[in-house]
Amino acid sequence: MQKEKDIKQKITCRICELEKKINVEAKYEGNTIEGFWANMCQACFSKYGVGLGVRVVTF
Repeated sequence: MQKEKDIKQKITCRICELEKKINVEAKYEGNTIEGFWANMCQACFSKYGVGLGVRVVTF
């Protein structure tokens, strides 16, 4: 099972964007307690994530 996902561009936390927080870097792509998948920062992954997903690595 894949645990990390390499990407070439910075992605932002979708949940923070919905809360009007700008340019918060996403560290995870994972499943949320609402059932949808989202790019999330560490804080949102801890609060809204269900522990299923991959860590995003920007290079």
